[in-house]
Amino acid sequence: MRNLRNWIFLGLALLILALCLLALLKPRKTEVPAATEAPTETLTETKYSTFPIADNIITASVRATCTAAHTQLEALAWMDSQVGSPLKPKGTEGSQAVDLALAYCEYLGVSRSGDDSLWDCLPDSWEPLPSEIPQPGDILIYGTEDEISDTAVFASNDRIYHQDWQENSCMEKVTDTPYDGFPEPYWGVVRPVFAS
Repeated sequence: MRNLRNWIFLGLALLILALCLLALLKPRKTEVPAATEAPTETLTETKYSTFPIADNIITASVRATCTAAHTQLEALAWMDSQVGSPLKPKGTEGSQAVDLALAYCEYLGVSRSGDDSLWDCLPDSWEPLPSEIPQPGDILIYGTEDEISDTAVFASNDRIYHQDWQENSCMEKVTDTPYDGFPEPYWGVVRPVFAS
């Protein structure tokens, strides 16, 4: 009888442990404030927990699923409204092509810290797509995955937003060059996940 009680107790303890582990692995939603241009919007980030098992720490992968604070049409309208101005992300001095991409990401609600590169500040759900045919709102990447030499934002086959184009430090609409006709080799795109 005593042996049966021990087995029942052990079974209940294992069941409770399993339920606790499942509760720890369940995704928790946390609200992250979006950029200052859209104070009513939020980005959602899903984090998975770290939990101890038998003196080892097992960390489930962290997956950030971020939806932009703006729709695709709002983003392209904002880009159009910036033509003629140098775009600089917060905390930077320059107005180069990569600054346009970083400022665009900030407008869409992606926060970055300090000297984060473009790759460092992208949410996981914003896929880098090598050799992809661009869609409106995509960030065009030129060079290589290891060394970005140029960036732009694609609106259509005859409208690309670019900064530092032909020595012009202001953002402009390029209408006479296709996305794959820039001097630097075309790598692909980063595709934001726009708000609906």
